[in-house]
Amino acid sequence: MSSNTHQVTSLTLLKYRGTRQKWRGFTLMQRGHGLLRDLPGQHVYKLMGTGKGFGLRDGADLSSYAVLQVWDDEASAKSYFASDSFLRKLTKGTSQSCTIMMRCLRAHGEWKGVNPFAVHEDLDAENHLIAAITRASLRISTLRSFWSYAAVAQKPIHNATGLQFKLGIGEHPFLHMATFSIWNSLSDLNAYAYQTKEHLKAIKLTKEKSWYREELFARFQPYQMIGAWPGLDIDLPSLSD
Repeated sequence: MSSNTHQVTSLTLLKYRGTRQKWRGFTLMQRGHGLLRDLPGQHVYKLMGTGKGFGLRDGADLSSYAVLQVWDDEASAKSYFASDSFLRKLTKGTSQSCTIMMRCLRAHGEWKGVNPFAVHEDLDAENHLIAAITRASLRISTLRSFWSYAAVAQKPIHNATGLQFKLGIGEHPFLHMATFSIWNSLSDLNAYAYQTKEHLKAIKLTKEKSWYREELFARFQPYQMIGAWPGLDIDLPSLSD
C-alpha cells in the first residue's frame, strides 16, 4: 500500500441515452487510456463498464460507464474536475453523471499487481458513511464454479440493512469484475459481509476452490459529491465546495 496519506479517490459514473450517445460513450472509453495516462497528480486510473445488476453476472449495461481515479492529493483532483477537456467530452451528451470523492479507510489485496489505495490521515469522525470497492480477477478454470454461486452469495444484499447504493463495475464482464457500494455505517457493511450465511459460504468457497487469481477489498469515507445518479441519495457537500 502506498504511503501517500493525502491521497484521495474519485469515482465518476456516466450514463448515456440513445444509440448515438451510447456509441459515443463506448468509443470515448476506448480512447480514454491515451488521454488519462499522464494526468498531473493522478496516481492510478481505471476505465470500467457497469453491470445490469450488482456484479456483472447479468451482463454489461452498455449505457453506463465508471471512471475510477486515484489522486496524490485533493488539489490535483479538483484541478482535473474543474478544467480537464477530456472530462468535458465524457460528460457531454450524458443523461446523468455523478462524481463521488472518497478518502481511504483501509485496503488489502492487489489490483493488477499493486494496491493503489493509501489510508488517508485526515478522516472525519462525524461522517459514518462507508463506501466499499471489491475487485477480483477470476481464474478461467473456475469461471463456471464461481458464477454458479455468485447469485446466491449476492442475494442477501438486496435487503441488507443500511445499504444506500450498489453497482457492479469492472474491466470485463466475466473475468475482471468489481462491486461498489455505499453503507450507512461500518457495522452495516460488516453485518452483510460477515454475518450472512450466503456471503460467509462464498468466502469459504473462494479459499477452497481458488476462484481468484487476484483480489482487492477497500473501504472509503465518501466526503463530497457532484451530480446525480439513479438510486444514489446521500447527503454530502458539493465537489465544488
